[in-house]
Amino acid sequence: MKEKHLVLWSPGIENHEGRPSANLGDLIIEEAVLREINELFPGWKLSKVSTHLRFGPQQRHLVRSADRIVIGGSNLLSSYMDGYFQWDLTMQNAFAARGAVLMGAGWWRDQGEPNRYTKILLNLVLSRKLKHSVRDGQAKKLLGLTKIRNVLNTGCPTMWPLATMDTAAIRTRPAKKVLCMLTDYYPDPELDQALLSLLESQYETVYFWPQGFGDYLYIQDLDFGGVVLDRSLDALDAVLADEPELDYVGTRLHGGVRCLINGKRCLTLEVDNRAREIGKETHLPTVERDNLDAIKKWTEGSEPVRLNLRTKDIAAWKSQFSS
Repeated sequence: MKEKHLVLWSPGIENHEGRPSANLGDLIIEEAVLREINELFPGWKLSKVSTHLRFGPQQRHLVRSADRIVIGGSNLLSSYMDGYFQWDLTMQNAFAARGAVLMGAGWWRDQGEPNRYTKILLNLVLSRKLKHSVRDGQAKKLLGLTKIRNVLNTGCPTMWPLATMDTAAIRTRPAKKVLCMLTDYYPDPELDQALLSLLESQYETVYFWPQGFGDYLYIQDLDFGGVVLDRSLDALDAVLADEPELDYVGTRLHGGVRCLINGKRCLTLEVDNRAREIGKETHLPTVERDNLDAIKKWTEGSEPVRLNLRTKDIAAWKSQFSS
């Protein structure tokens, strides 16, 4: 029997040779996507192509020959894909990869109805038969405006393991130490400095983990007296393992979800539509980044975390591959 072949269109690699993305959040997403793919498609050959770089002839041949193409998460979708290249997709490459299926994809910021180019492009590349998985209701609504309606709102795959966790058992009292993350491409030095000062006044130790390449440079420009961790997933996982009582407060969504999965009390600060929409739908604890009074109140104690994950939609998306 011919070996089945799945191509993962992934934000976790910067190029088609497999160089890891400079944004470690992309690696967290890819790790979650691969966890599910390995369970859904055991024994299949797996190849990866990058969402950050358009295809050449070799990649077009690869996706044409694939038995399944999965587009693995991140905020890849936009209403103006002729001018936005988070997912570097051309008409030629969309045609080569037609029949691809979304897994946990979201929309880039708040946008209006997709333009005509985007409607044609997405209808060309996305499967009309398989159900697509999107990150939130905003993405489902906007995809519907392109007449793609075979869509399930599953939330982000990074959060799927939380469905089997008793998150209400996570500590509600403050820890002595806190982990902070900031976002270099949404800088607000005055507000971020106020956040760091608040955390340093509330906790004995403040760690900072730079998820993005620019985050490390950004923290150097602020007055920070805490501990800057290495920019690696190993460094993040080590502090989560070594500090049994550790809170998380920061603007990085996927880094925060990783903390929550490790049983840490977490508050994600909203800098764009991602945390806002996911928080609204799943009850992930979030707050506007400029609401320092609410942040301070949370650091002093919080309500139990009771998430509302769309387990039926997750199961429905997975079950279509069971045959």
